[in-house]
Amino acid sequence: MANARPLPQAFQWLTCKHIRPSGWLAEQMQFDLNQGFVGHLDQLVPELITEDDIYGEHRRTLADKAKDVGSIAQDADWEVQYLWWNAETQSNWWDGFVRHAMLVGTEEQQNKVHRYIDHILSTQDDDGYIGIYAPDLRYKAKGENGELWAQAALFRVLIAYYEMTQNQDVLDRVIKAVERTMTAWPINESKPFDVTESYAGVGHGLVFTDVLDRLYQLTGKQQYLDYAHFLYRDYCRYPLCDIDIQLDALLDPDYRYQGHAVHTWEHLRPLLTAYFATGSKDLKAGLEAFVGRLPDYLTPSGAPIGDEFILGKQANATQVGYEYCSIHELLDGFTHMLQKTGEFSWADHIENMLFNAAQGARHPDGMGIAYLKTDNSYSMLGEAGVHSDGCTAHEVQTRYKYSPTHQEAAVCCVPNAGRIYPYYLKAMWMQQQDTIIKPLYGPSEFTTEINGQRLTISEQTNYPAEHSVVLQFSADAPVQATLRCRLPDWAKGVCVKGANVELGEGWFEISGQWQGQRVEIQFNTQPQLCTDNLGDHYFRYGPLVYSLPIKAIETIDKQLPLEPFKERCYQTENGWLPVEFNHNPHTELASFEATAALPWGQYTPLRTDLGYQGQHFVLQPMAAHILRQVTFKLKAW
Repeated sequence: MANARPLPQAFQWLTCKHIRPSGWLAEQMQFDLNQGFVGHLDQLVPELITEDDIYGEHRRTLADKAKDVGSIAQDADWEVQYLWWNAETQSNWWDGFVRHAMLVGTEEQQNKVHRYIDHILSTQDDDGYIGIYAPDLRYKAKGENGELWAQAALFRVLIAYYEMTQNQDVLDRVIKAVERTMTAWPINESKPFDVTESYAGVGHGLVFTDVLDRLYQLTGKQQYLDYAHFLYRDYCRYPLCDIDIQLDALLDPDYRYQGHAVHTWEHLRPLLTAYFATGSKDLKAGLEAFVGRLPDYLTPSGAPIGDEFILGKQANATQVGYEYCSIHELLDGFTHMLQKTGEFSWADHIENMLFNAAQGARHPDGMGIAYLKTDNSYSMLGEAGVHSDGCTAHEVQTRYKYSPTHQEAAVCCVPNAGRIYPYYLKAMWMQQQDTIIKPLYGPSEFTTEINGQRLTISEQTNYPAEHSVVLQFSADAPVQATLRCRLPDWAKGVCVKGANVELGEGWFEISGQWQGQRVEIQFNTQPQLCTDNLGDHYFRYGPLVYSLPIKAIETIDKQLPLEPFKERCYQTENGWLPVEFNHNPHTELASFEATAALPWGQYTPLRTDLGYQGQHFVLQPMAAHILRQVTFKLKAW
């Protein structure tokens, strides 16, 4: 470990305070905070969030026999170590709430954040410990446990708060708590993942590397990367853990992912961090194997499959679903790939997943999400049932419906839905020495300092519905700076007005003395007919995947105590059947305005010839509708 040589990380994360949402992005975040689940989950499930002081007065001990952990159908025989669930629910929800409140919230909402942070810091023990276990369980667990996971989820909140406020005491407290854990499980002399029972808590705990990687970036101390590398290597030693990310599985060309899907997809980050901590050849090979397998597991919307578990399945737009937690965790993994490798292609994956899979798993009215969803969504009846064509979509699940809690299963996906847009936002702007990096698009405002001079860039756009972006530069005095922007993989070219342009491989640069200029960027593109890994066809236009809307008949599954929140199911009309292609599919832009609401405003519909006798259908973005057909089979004539 002492001789480890970390690889240089291509781009530099900026702190959360440097990047703020604007336009439709700010409006959606404000809606989620003021009217939606982000701002109200603590009222919808108070027993999980506000009434269980899991990091303080209610730390778990051997005396605990049972606890409400978020699932209505509980097993009272669960051993005490399973009772970390509320740490995940609370910390992931607070992670989204803190970022929303500090970016677009009211003074009252921000004061709520300050009070919460003060309370968490008050729970820190004299030795630095912040966590969910009393001394009789702390660092001693041999069964399923949530020690590292509860800390990782909470410390991400505290670090985000530090970045927003620059309160050094908060960062110092996190450092003290992390070093307490590093002392309790000393590097190369302990076995944190050597347990007799391993499931979600132990597997999630590997993403403690998120905290270590960020502390390395904030402090420059190699010890955090060394410890991240140690955790990954230790995790690879035990077959009781979810093994998808272990090197033996990654390097086996015949192995197909089997595990709890969210583990598989979030574990990209520990593997990536361990590789960049050392540059080891075997970790490089493992990372390349992970990346090489991705096409087998991603649907047209970019979503990573897993109806809770992957079980060796291949991506299928109709019969294999994906979890909202998995969407968020892999999207975050792709932002880390982008930041560390500097490869803009990861930004294309990120936008595809966010604007299609993630936005398409939100209810169009913003009042709930689908825990599980498929690209071709022919029913949302809890278990999803049997399609009109007689095809069973997937095994019985309560998760295929829209809810602001999903408490029958676990209150995990809704908190992650509150994190996904702030995590996208933090990756929209980065730096590489004095070069500003623009990998992701959307309405935002970016502020930085270059050579001691302050520069603000306002990004005005309705992207992804529109393919144009206006950058407005503002500075007290002229600032010499270079801005490197991604050229999306779907763009056939770019036209820039207001600046000289240098084109590169997947990027373009504009440079100059910036003070008050306006730069207009127009990406050129046409609708694309694509083929998925099953040979079915689907349409893209710019960053959006298009679909055929299906009329959805709504039923209220449950009215929740807090108005107007409820759980809703949907089905098609009797007799509806999927549409098939004729032999010569033709697509053109429709000349009329869209009618379905999306946060980014008007988009361009596509008019296509599908079905027998040249029937015309109008396709709209898949995120615009609850039930939809994304992929189309070729007719047998």
